[in-house]
Amino acid sequence: MASNADRAWQAHSLGSTEDRLYPSGTVNGEAKIMFKWMSAFALAVLVCGPALAAELEYHRPGYYQYYNQYTLPPEQHVIEVVQPPYSGNFIINGTRFTARTPACFSWAAGERIRLISGDWNGRCVAALFYNFYRRNTCEVWCGGGGWW
Repeated sequence: MASNADRAWQAHSLGSTEDRLYPSGTVNGEAKIMFKWMSAFALAVLVCGPALAAELEYHRPGYYQYYNQYTLPPEQHVIEVVQPPYSGNFIINGTRFTARTPACFSWAAGERIRLISGDWNGRCVAALFYNFYRRNTCEVWCGGGGWW
């Protein structure tokens, strides 16, 4: 049979059930400060959580915003149709054009062009186009020139 001293020692040992279930004693000052800081940090994370999850604006490349006005990149036009091939009869921007000079007889569909003079919609007598691929210009009659 165990004495009272042995029972007291077993009851207050580090591994006893009583110590694990019912912690006794006071919390020292450093632990209180640590608890206060950890509580403040947890509260800050909870409050700032929705702000961190917000979707930021994404600016699409090629579209620029200046003073709440959107500007688009410059248009890129191509020769849509050359029919028959090497004939100088073009459809550009949905409008028919006929070559005035032999410089553009070799132009092909899909080549990127720029309008130097005239009108994209064929509301002109003559127009001048620059071909970026071939690096030359071509004079054309606007409106098809009677071939369609």
